[in-house]
Amino acid sequence: MYRKSSSAVVSELDTLLPGDYLLVSTGRKHYQLAGLARAVVLCLNGDALSLDEIQERVVAQGLDCSPDRLAQTLVRLVEFSILSSAETSPPGPRRRWSEGLLHRYLTLKVNLLPADRVAPVTRLLSILFDERSMRYALPSLLALQIAFCWAYFGKLVPIVPKLSAAAFAWLAAGNYAALLMHELGHASACVANGIRHGPIGFCIYLIYPAFYADVSECWRLPRSGRAIVDAGGMYMSLLCGSLCSVIFLATQQPVWGLVAILCDITVFWNLNPFIRMDGYWLLSDWLGVQNLMSVNREMTWWTVRRVFGRRQPTPLILSSDYPLRFLYLTYYLGFLIFFGYACSQIAIHYVPDLVRTYPELSSNLAASLRAFREVRAVGKALFYWLLGTLPLVWILLLVVRCTLALVRAIRGSAVNKEAGKWPIPTH
Repeated sequence: MYRKSSSAVVSELDTLLPGDYLLVSTGRKHYQLAGLARAVVLCLNGDALSLDEIQERVVAQGLDCSPDRLAQTLVRLVEFSILSSAETSPPGPRRRWSEGLLHRYLTLKVNLLPADRVAPVTRLLSILFDERSMRYALPSLLALQIAFCWAYFGKLVPIVPKLSAAAFAWLAAGNYAALLMHELGHASACVANGIRHGPIGFCIYLIYPAFYADVSECWRLPRSGRAIVDAGGMYMSLLCGSLCSVIFLATQQPVWGLVAILCDITVFWNLNPFIRMDGYWLLSDWLGVQNLMSVNREMTWWTVRRVFGRRQPTPLILSSDYPLRFLYLTYYLGFLIFFGYACSQIAIHYVPDLVRTYPELSSNLAASLRAFREVRAVGKALFYWLLGTLPLVWILLLVVRCTLALVRAIRGSAVNKEAGKWPIPTH
């Protein structure tokens, strides 16, 4: 028998329309369910049913599903603590080392600014995030900053090594202030859409230090509202970059132009839809396919299993309407090209260079520690050693992760715990 989990809260049933996502919260995570998963939870809202009874009710809603697909969906709902079942137990609190260590892209997360401290600022900035204004201002600012980079990138970047210590300090301060404004943009977009935002903090994304804003409440918004929150950071970076560009053109002070270029680089980097950055979430909400990375993994391992003769249920995305299926497959092809190119560059150029210079980095660190004449020299040696060590560790973890996933895919396990999730957001 299956029933709705006591920790799962289904909201807004009274105003739910046939095409809407079903909003479910389990306390720690929020989900938007569509298709078969949505139908199953609606069937079980208040009732305890067997597998056959669930299938009868799902078919009565006009959905045609095979027993295998329904069983797979029920197992995943139990894993996410949305459903509970006597036949299938949810995973324990302790995860295998390979899952806990290899599948987190935020390796460190520290709250710096509580939500109530930044609330006055985000309320003030929220007036900038009107949907109609952003629709025209964002592409216009992006075009202007592309033109600015085209005209001044080659002139300003070579100046960086020649900057004085004071100018370099101002450049670093301006860069991190702009990154903080980027996160304030996400939070302010939440306020503009009538929802709360969480704290702003510091994190390690894969191996890179970064700021973050807790905007998990945006799961309650419709797709258009979530898109504004997704683009809010890039919009704020463009505003900061444009302001710095104007000041540079008026004063000819290179630090302002360099800060503007750094803001533009932040925007261009975040536009990448193939990693979990703003462009990824924006595309995900535009397509209406949440957790694109999970769908990519499902497609990849389904293909691998087919190659090795392991038949599995067809990915849900391939059962969608033709326009969505075409757009997703186009994105998936781009994802494969990007991933393949990145892996080839890492394997052919980056790793060999890193391995070749790593002994020198280690010996410099050891020599500075033995001498220990000034903290600055030790700190510099440690900094460069970490720049070489962290990428090697991350690459090793990535290789182990892919190898384990490939082994599981070839073995043809009944349920792939890292893939096969239906479209749900977990902002």
